Amino acid sequence: MERTEVDLHARGNAAVLRLPPRRFPGLLGHYIAVLDRDGITLPFRRPSSPPGTAATPSPGRRRVGPGPTPLHPPAGGVQTRRWTWEVTVRRVVELLYEVKRRMYPGDRPGRLARAMNRMDAAQFATGVLAPRRAVTLEVRGRSTGRTVTVPVVVADVDGARYLVSMLGENANWVRNVRAAGGRAVLRHGGRERVLLREVDVARRAPILRRYLDLAPGARPHLPVDRRAPLAEFEAVAARHPVFRVEPEPRP
Repeated sequence: MERTEVDLHARGNAAVLRLPPRRFPGLLGHYIAVLDRDGITLPFRRPSSPPGTAATPSPGRRRVGPGPTPLHPPAGGVQTRRWTWEVTVRRVVELLYEVKRRMYPGDRPGRLARAMNRMDAAQFATGVLAPRRAVTLEVRGRSTGRTVTVPVVVADVDGARYLVSMLGENANWVRNVRAAGGRAVLRHGGRERVLLREVDVARRAPILRRYLDLAPGARPHLPVDRRAPLAEFEAVAARHPVFRVEPEPRP
């Protein structure tokens, strides 16, 4: 496992963890960037000290990696609080998930999420510095008739391609695709006219699991761990529409 250097600063009964966004590209970097500039505050219990000693942690840069890592170097008989890499990552991920969910109140993108989606859609459409499976979906708006763009991730299962709605039935693009009869365009350095066919609920579970493997930004919105057995994905499959990507038939 790669070791990542972070800043840990003791502050009262909390440790302030600073993760440089440049070490976490893509969506994760966006989420870290919108956090409080003072860092991510992780609560901890101050350990008891032997009589006659004072447990006063000193701030500094520590290297966090596999196994327990001290918050600050031990000094004589002073007991220190040790943070494991797994605990730190889990707490940071939980905080990032909560930030992401708040960006989509009521399963609808808020102002910040809409701005980020517009930027991602523009980047994915060009294909420049964009992940291979990240594309921009273009579909006709059911109310305005104008082209609506949204960034999506293409999940591949058994040689077929699929689009998944992380926000469920309320996603605007899902309603637009259904109203357009499945006709849409995928862009990633080029334009591909496609026909999106909705997948039956009974066949969605393996597609959802593959989707979570490929789309970290969608994980906060699906109440299933990406390593969970298929039975757990089957329990939530009805909530998340899945569309098979097929070439548009020639007239």
